[in-house]
Amino acid sequence: MTVHLLEHAGQAFVPGAAASTAEVALVTLAVGERYLRGWQQVARQSWERYAERHGYDIVAIAHPLDTSPEAQARSVAWQKCLILSQPWSAAYRRIVWVDADIVINPAAPPIAAAVPPGRVGGTLNYAQHSPAEHHIRLERTPEGLRPPLDRAALAASLDAVETAWDDYHRFIYRQFEQLDTPATRIVQTGVLVLEPGPHRALLERAYAHVQRTRCYEQHPLSAILLDEGWLHPISPRYNWIFYEACALYYPPLLDAGGEVPWELFQLAFNVQFHNNAWFLHFAGMEKLFERIVGLRFG
Repeated sequence: MTVHLLEHAGQAFVPGAAASTAEVALVTLAVGERYLRGWQQVARQSWERYAERHGYDIVAIAHPLDTSPEAQARSVAWQKCLILSQPWSAAYRRIVWVDADIVINPAAPPIAAAVPPGRVGGTLNYAQHSPAEHHIRLERTPEGLRPPLDRAALAASLDAVETAWDDYHRFIYRQFEQLDTPATRIVQTGVLVLEPGPHRALLERAYAHVQRTRCYEQHPLSAILLDEGWLHPISPRYNWIFYEACALYYPPLLDAGGEVPWELFQLAFNVQFHNNAWFLHFAGMEKLFERIVGLRFG
């Protein structure tokens, strides 16, 4: 296992030259002092323990891959779509994209082994929820961010809940992204298992889309992966969203305006990280992600 920290464009990087024969690399983008510090101080140790166990390399990119004016005008998060365009990526059989705000349970199985050749491995948004939790989540989503709900029908039929769940995802694609797609689910793109050859063009096509929401590349890339049959759904434990656990079970942790209820946060983290998640994702929760330092990881 070798860790490659790429801090500037043009930095020499030859996979295999550092006594590593890894075929799989965990890759992330941590651009900016705050994000790099967060990955280094909070997540890195858990990644190294996991990568050592399974023989993976780690590649952390700390500089923009695209410095064009167009790229600078939108979030750098889009640039995950360019990782397979980097020459070094071809040295690996699999590239596992992992957002930098994820901590990895050292007991997690090897993620690359979960995906058949040629397919893109990923999880579906809200896949960690049961149908009953879908119902709760729909009712807690503010009007305007979802279609109108027939609450009596939802209370009477599980089929009605699943139909409303499909409608919710269609609403997101069309209302917010102006995407004409038959997809009724969205991929959570914080963790993706990729192959450098066949999947490069998919990511580059998504990168060409215009940013319309703070979900960045997620919706355009989801439409490509789902409409064209590339996605192989993997266990949601590989991308367990802490925000979603909080929305259902620890709502006080979502009050960004107040002090973090520390004892509740410790409880939530311990339950989710040690019992539920393999990869615990703090998407949209920077403040809590930075508080993990000092908690037990394994």
